[in-house]
Amino acid sequence: MATAIGGVPDAVIADETGLLVPPSIEPIARAIATLAEDVDTRSVLAAGALAHARALSWERCAAETYGLARPGNPKPQNTSYEISTGIPLRQPLAAQGGAA
Repeated sequence: MATAIGGVPDAVIADETGLLVPPSIEPIARAIATLAEDVDTRSVLAAGALAHARALSWERCAAETYGLARPGNPKPQNTSYEISTGIPLRQPLAAQGGAA
């Protein structure tokens, strides 16, 4: 259970990895009661949260941010840096066939 403020909704996917509620007493209390009483809801959210957490890693974050190759995605992509600035990131010399 988390309140839907700031960057929290980026980390907690509503009704998949957790319950997102407004930051006030009644909705928070209802969400806590739901989780305390409903085993199925807890199980579904726990499984979703675990799957979501396993998909997150610094390696994936760096690969997506900087367009780096990684297992299962060997071809680098345009990066958010390139897209926002129009300046491509240079590949290491070894990747270009030169000396490192």
